[in-house]
Amino acid sequence: MKKIFIVGVPRSGTTLTQSILAAHPQVFSTRETHFIHRMRRQTAGLRFLDHFTLHKKSVDSALDKLATQFPELYRQYERDARACRKLSDTVKLLDHLFTTAALADKKTHWVEKSPEHVGYIRLIDRHIEQSIFIHTIRDPRDNIASLYDAGKKYADLWVDQNTVQQCIDRYKYFLSKSIDFIHKKGHFFLLYEKLITEPSQQIEALYAFTELKGYAVNVQMIDSGNTKITSEEEPWKKEVGKGLQDTRLLKYNQLFSASQKKLIQDQTEQQYQELIAHIEAQSLL
Repeated sequence: MKKIFIVGVPRSGTTLTQSILAAHPQVFSTRETHFIHRMRRQTAGLRFLDHFTLHKKSVDSALDKLATQFPELYRQYERDARACRKLSDTVKLLDHLFTTAALADKKTHWVEKSPEHVGYIRLIDRHIEQSIFIHTIRDPRDNIASLYDAGKKYADLWVDQNTVQQCIDRYKYFLSKSIDFIHKKGHFFLLYEKLITEPSQQIEALYAFTELKGYAVNVQMIDSGNTKITSEEEPWKKEVGKGLQDTRLLKYNQLFSASQKKLIQDQTEQQYQELIAHIEAQSLL
């Protein structure tokens, strides 16, 4: 069974990519769980301890979230409860829950989409056999505009991205995590802009990488607000209509002043263009 992790900068097209894969009849998927991240201590300076022993309060909180938001997974946990004493146990439990649910649904693949799991790739790869990773990459101008817009509209849900600089820092942090795996086997880099302009070719490449048999996806019916993969706690996902929407530079031009645009481009353009060059070089090999 193929275990697919969609990772990347938040607001970079991870939900759209998940929607495309979840439309395939052989794929099991659910809303993003943040499961590994939720198991961790809230205090960043103490998180290294999670590799040795998890904090019970964080574990209980993560399992409570599983019970309320993912009942189909939690029922399996209740049937075969497994202790989470350290971070590696959490990764193994995630694998067990998704694989069991996929098998019960007679699926050959499962997809887990939580952007921040890009920071746990080595741990996932070490403990989950047949794991592969899709990194979504988006133009920093659009990505940062989307982060900033969400931070302003949903400040209580999107913390630490209420200023342009916070959004730039968030983008660069997540992107740097993906860059670490640019030459690694089992990693696919999907350019959001190409998905919008060349959907058929990109979906075909996506299916080839995930070893899914050909399936005619109607891209105009792709719904990133699908209730199977989004929750009421994610209202920003409901703002996008069905199909592939070409909104390049719209929010960027609406939201930012000339000085803010210069700040964004000065801090992100070189890193982004270097990554694009690597991705395009890899596609020619």
